[in-house]
Amino acid sequence: MKRLPQAALIGLVAIAAGAAGFWTSRHGGAILPAADPAGRTPGQASQLDPAAGARVLALTLLVIVVVGAVFLGTTMWNSLFGGSGGDYAGDGVNDVVIQVHEGDSTTAIGRTLQDRNVVATSKAFIDAASGNPAISAIQPGFYKVRTEIPAASAVTRLADPANRAAVAETAESLR
Repeated sequence: MKRLPQAALIGLVAIAAGAAGFWTSRHGGAILPAADPAGRTPGQASQLDPAAGARVLALTLLVIVVVGAVFLGTTMWNSLFGGSGGDYAGDGVNDVVIQVHEGDSTTAIGRTLQDRNVVATSKAFIDAASGNPAISAIQPGFYKVRTEIPAASAVTRLADPANRAAVAETAESLR
């Protein structure tokens, strides 16, 4: 969601630059001329070529369409092909013990996993858990998992009773 303000800012800068370029081309390179060749001052009504206004409008609309197309294209590309940062790959980096509390929802577990760097995003965990019957096997308690693992692996590991942490492992990880 950070791309919309950035794209809007780029579009506004492009429009301002185009308008400034148009103005300077019409007024001999001066941003605010003292008087134009017809003797008008900046406060008087301008009598520019009527086609010039249409060109500025067309250029402005073209810039807006191009910026919008780039934004939408980037969004679609990331949604279709995963983009970057949606999920980890591999077997993980380090062991970590996390706690699932009584009454934790899938979203709460996902947030805990994201906070402990087990999954890249809580959304990836929620998506992996959605429709996966293994999610119902997750019970309150402590679990030994690896950091930076795919969200689907996190669901599988939490559902596996072999990954429940022993009391000694839990005390050690809390130090």
